[in-house]
Amino acid sequence: MDYKKLMLERIEKRKAQWLVDFERVKRYILKDKIGGEANRIWVEEQIKGLAFGVDVCCGDLTMGENSVGVDKGWRMIGASCYTSGDALIDWEDNSLDYVVTNYLEAFEYPFKALREWHRCLKPGGVLAFSCANADNYEDGIGPFCNPHRVTIFTKRTIKNYLTKACFVNIHVEDGEEISMRVKCNKLDITSTSPV
Repeated sequence: MDYKKLMLERIEKRKAQWLVDFERVKRYILKDKIGGEANRIWVEEQIKGLAFGVDVCCGDLTMGENSVGVDKGWRMIGASCYTSGDALIDWEDNSLDYVVTNYLEAFEYPFKALREWHRCLKPGGVLAFSCANADNYEDGIGPFCNPHRVTIFTKRTIKNYLTKACFVNIHVEDGEEISMRVKCNKLDITSTSPV
């Protein structure tokens, strides 16, 4: 049996599937089914110069030059690690310079996700993301019009979640259209002065 030939056939099948997936994403972009680029650019600015991190729920368009894309969807072309973003078992405590996402609302238990990201971040590490701002919706459904969103936030509630998850330097601003942009840090106890 020619195992090398079988392996090459497997990789060619996967390559063909990737090409189909790339074309799907291009069609979505052309039909305005994927947006949020201004928020992605903002998030990338927040992590510029940082060495290594993850983009949780990355989907097809990973943010950050040095990001590992994390997503449960195995057909997402941005993903290279297929796992839930609230259980980053591939990363040790204090190992990441940053965590970014555009889908905190995809987690049924967002506090669990925030605590997991806090665990993985190095002291002083950056958490940067955009998410829908429930206060900016005029209809009764709000952010839930997207079936992937299972939780919602306002500026006030996101600050409360982040404070409870032990993040500091919390900055929240209006983002593109109906979103808000958030940046904060894991407390760096080595840089605090003694009392």
